[in-house]
Amino acid sequence: MTAYETLHAAVLADRVQIGVDIRRMNSQGSPVFNLAENTVPVLLALVLTFALHAAFSMWAGAAVLVVFLAVWIGVILPRIRSRVYDRTLAMAMRDERHFTVLWAWGAVFLHRDGAFCHSPKGDWAQFVQTV
Repeated sequence: MTAYETLHAAVLADRVQIGVDIRRMNSQGSPVFNLAENTVPVLLALVLTFALHAAFSMWAGAAVLVVFLAVWIGVILPRIRSRVYDRTLAMAMRDERHFTVLWAWGAVFLHRDGAFCHSPKGDWAQFVQTV
């Protein structure tokens, strides 16, 4: 059994977890970055804010902006983080080549029982063999 097969089996058995650097993976150049997911909600909120400001008053636009900020922080950002994590995990589990690319890029790390193996400097194959 190769180190990647051992990792794959350990992840499926929940003996090892794969962590994701969300900031790195949710930025341009990342293979899982989705520009629309990050920009469309903001653009819609700004258009609505300016429209209400022009149609009614500055206070209507400001109120919509405040509500949007609360929704952005409380609802939209957690969903984006979850989607980025899911896409990254799916990519890492696709095959060894994808995992090693993500590892070399410093996008993922492994952890189990309080022990961590950080990419790209950590030896993930040795970490997995000790499971």
